[in-house]
Amino acid sequence: YSYEATAEDELEFEEGDTIYDVEQLDSGWWAGENQDGSRRGLFPANFVELIEAAAAAPPLPSMGGGIPPPPPLPSMGGGIPPPPPLPGSSVPKAPSLPSSGGAPAAPPLPTFAGAPAAPPLPTRSTPAAPPLPPAAVPMSFPPSEAPPPPLPPRGSGSSAPTSPPAAPPLPSMAAQPQRDLGANHAVALYDYDAMEEGELSFAKGDVIGHIEFLSEEWWQGADANGQLGLFPANHVELK
Repeated sequence: YSYEATAEDELEFEEGDTIYDVEQLDSGWWAGENQDGSRRGLFPANFVELIEAAAAAPPLPSMGGGIPPPPPLPSMGGGIPPPPPLPGSSVPKAPSLPSSGGAPAAPPLPTFAGAPAAPPLPTRSTPAAPPLPPAAVPMSFPPSEAPPPPLPPRGSGSSAPTSPPAAPPLPSMAAQPQRDLGANHAVALYDYDAMEEGELSFAKGDVIGHIEFLSEEWWQGADANGQLGLFPANHVELK
């Protein structure tokens, strides 16, 4: 039957076309190549008829070094052959063939009610979708790479001190052999950018001296330049 492809990987053909290099993938669908070899694809197996390879002809018998004599002529079916002509006589006429009475009429061709309908297409099994990859596992950071903790609230109350008046800068320590860190000092664990006036900005690793514990969440201290200000306590480590 003729087949019109319904997918990109299928092979289209007309009734009577020959399909080469057939590969029988399963009982419903085969793969093959069209007549000019320009396309290969899948097609329904019940739309074609497999052509078996012709059997090889048997080998010719050996001549045995000579040509065998011709086989004897068949019998005349009981008739007596005419005698050979006598020398000098004319050649007898060949006997006339019996009348056949007319050749028998050819049998009538069978009538077709119509070409049989094409068989239904076999179902093509759709391969199962591959399993989804496992959900990504959240990465854990070492303590040194963890994000900074949230800032403590700055509302009214005992836990959020008001910004003190700006203190005069500490005297320059460039001439001193060692920086005066006061009674308490700390090392910054994270970067902090001041969000209000009176706060102290610093970078990770900076040393903050002269620390005063104004509350559990906000402390006050001075940087290496003598700048005094407030900063969140959970952004530093006391030394």
